[in-house]
Amino acid sequence: MKEGRTFPDLHRRYLPILTWGAEYSPRTLASDLVAAAIVTIMLIPQSLAYALLVGQPPQIGLHASMAPLAVGPVAVALALGMLFASSTTRSGFTVPGNLL
Repeated sequence: MKEGRTFPDLHRRYLPILTWGAEYSPRTLASDLVAAAIVTIMLIPQSLAYALLVGQPPQIGLHASMAPLAVGPVAVALALGMLFASSTTRSGFTVPGNLL
């Protein structure tokens, strides 16, 4: 094996938590939980608004926001979903309501 490519080095490369996890403190965890709560509080109404903006039901916005877990890609996912839905209805293909 090449130098710097030992088994532990590969683990640290693909699992960075092995490097910084030992230094992770309860205070850092508390800060991360506060940040997660703030992002969630902002993400829910924003995903609902994006869904309504592209003509989808609000539930679709919530479902789309769970997958990427980021604000920008939610808008892209909803816009692409709208394009897919409009192109399938124009071509005669309909998506059953229980799938949406």
